[in-house]
Amino acid sequence: MRASVPMMVLIIMTSTLAGCSGTDTSDLEQQIAELQQNQIDANQTIQEQSQSNSELSSQLSSMQQSLDSLSNELNETRSQLIEQINSVNETINWAYLSLGDVDLSGADLSGANLTYIKLEYADLSGADLSNVDLTFANLGAANLEGANLEGADLSNAYLQGAILTGADLSNANLQGAILTGAALSGVNLSSSSLVNLRAGILQQCPDSLPLGWHCITVHPYANNPTSLYFYIVGPYADLDSAWLGDANLSGVDLSGADLTNVNTYALTACPTLLPENWRCLRGVLIGPTASLGDYIGGGVDLSGTDLSGADLSGIWSRSVDFSEADLSGADLNGADLYDANMNGANLINANLSSTSIGYVDLGDADLSGADLSGAGGWGTDFSGADLGYANLTGANLLDANFDDVIWNQTICPDGTNSDDNGNTCANNL
Repeated sequence: MRASVPMMVLIIMTSTLAGCSGTDTSDLEQQIAELQQNQIDANQTIQEQSQSNSELSSQLSSMQQSLDSLSNELNETRSQLIEQINSVNETINWAYLSLGDVDLSGADLSGANLTYIKLEYADLSGADLSNVDLTFANLGAANLEGANLEGADLSNAYLQGAILTGADLSNANLQGAILTGAALSGVNLSSSSLVNLRAGILQQCPDSLPLGWHCITVHPYANNPTSLYFYIVGPYADLDSAWLGDANLSGVDLSGADLTNVNTYALTACPTLLPENWRCLRGVLIGPTASLGDYIGGGVDLSGTDLSGADLSGIWSRSVDFSEADLSGADLNGADLYDANMNGANLINANLSSTSIGYVDLGDADLSGADLSGAGGWGTDFSGADLGYANLTGANLLDANFDDVIWNQTICPDGTNSDDNGNTCANNL
């Protein structure tokens, strides 16, 4: 109604003026008529838009009610699931079930049999898992923050990347468990069994550990001192393929630890005890299957060291400097010595069978009586070496340098004797 008032005023004024002037007002009247029609159309559009807005508002309200209803149903279903779990957990066998990514936060699973269960990425925060059997369970990246795991059997469980912040692990069995990359802040492991535990690349150390166990800081790369993480080490720790870099192992007992492929380059201090046939020289752990590879821009320097009789079988030691070292009687069977410097080394009676010796510098080395059967590699330098009484049967020595080699009763790669080949094996490869 208000919208038509200005139009009426305009009509009255126009009529008055037309009467006074006595002129033709047909065009003006046409314009007025058009304006009136436009006004009518605009009012109609406004009414239609208002109706449309009202309908949309009603639809949105209905959708919100549906969402609220679905949310309530979901919460009710979850509550019923937890209630069912709580009521049957003493008798049900959860073993081998796959419940990855499930939300069981706050659930009571105490005493349940969860052997081999798959709960990767599951939310078990605040759950009661006391005295639960979780042997061989997959809890990778699971959220166990604040969970009660008192007395739980987690032997051989997979907990890589799991969040255990503030969890209760008192008297828990973690034998053989994998906790690589796990969050252990606020965790007390002082009464837990850690035999064969693998717990490295941790972001934080637990609050406490059993007697004889330590949480050490590791800088894995010599050229990046800001990079660090933590390892749990002890007398029976699983340190297979661990990178211990420049760690301080003072007072650490590793006598029963698994050091397969362990990598060190400059330990701040050597451990107090090591497994049989292992030794710590110049900040490097050396023993069967140790890894001394060129990871850090330059090989480990073991030049002139006494490694006589050492068991170095299967060792990975690329680019390592063994020049002038005493390796007499050492067992290097199956070792990878690619590009190592063994110039002038004492390798008398050493076992180099099936060893990779590609581009190794053995110049002036004493290899008398050494076993190189089945050894192989391109471009090995034997110049000036003593190969008297050495066994080269089946060795693959392509493009090797034999300048000035001492041959004496040497068994050539083809099985013949150097003495029968003009005092050389250079033509019997």
